[in-house]
Amino acid sequence: YVVLGVATHSETRELLVVYRTDYGDRSLWVRPLAMFQEQVTVEGQLVPRFSWIPD
Repeated sequence: YVVLGVATHSETRELLVVYRTDYGDRSLWVRPLAMFQEQVTVEGQLVPRFSWIPD
């Protein structure tokens, strides 16, 4: 994924991450910033939901 920026929800003022897929149709997505930054369990390990990968 490629993060395009952080937007503010017009009604709730919640911060949302705007990102797109870097494959296929390169569609746009939004996800609450708190959810974007949270940890998830993968194969029994707690890991960041997303992590930065340099070019």
